[in-house]
Amino acid sequence: MDKAGVLGVNLGGTHREVVALFSDIGGFTAYSESVKPESVVTLLNAYLQIQAKVVEACDGVIDKYVGDQLVAIFTDENDDLRKSTRRAVDCALHMQRMLNKLRATGRAPSIGVG
Repeated sequence: MDKAGVLGVNLGGTHREVVALFSDIGGFTAYSESVKPESVVTLLNAYLQIQAKVVEACDGVIDKYVGDQLVAIFTDENDDLRKSTRRAVDCALHMQRMLNKLRATGRAPSIGVG
């Protein structure tokens, strides 16, 4: 098989400079040990759904979810790291604002995301 692969996908990869945003729920382990599993799932769904919407709105791509962590990638078609960095920082700040709004409703525990 050549580097194009079965579906014509470049299996050799490409070199790109990107910005990665890691978002993690602070105190999650302690929280998850003190509540029912259903509450843990509800919290994860609420927090990660909000964060995913914000990443999409900021033109980022979710690379993966790892437990209570979200990893998002920001890149620019011209590999302009300043633009990618700005979008990632804006995304992180927007996440904080949206999660603060959620906590203010009383529908989510007051645990932080960083």
